[in-house]
Amino acid sequence: MALNVFFSIMITASMCNKAKPSKKIFELAAEKANMPIKNCYYVGDNLQIDALASRNAGMKGIWLNWKGHKRPTVVTIRSLTELESRLPEYVELDFHSLF
Repeated sequence: MALNVFFSIMITASMCNKAKPSKKIFELAAEKANMPIKNCYYVGDNLQIDALASRNAGMKGIWLNWKGHKRPTVVTIRSLTELESRLPEYVELDFHSLF
């Protein structure tokens, strides 16, 4: 699957001397993308340090939950294939209405 079509920036904790869930790492990612943080999506498989931490930093957090657990306040996908097929849907939605 060619996800690099959607994601062209990679940020590591060592690049900003902070690790998730620090807001700084998410802010650096938005800065590198030259985008307002509110227009950025973050996909991760850890509910707390990925989906919720990115949302707390101002991004649109998506929880990659392989087991399919649901949390009503978090946008959840079960696979990257699902993300690829649903990303246009997320982009067109007012994302905050999902929370």
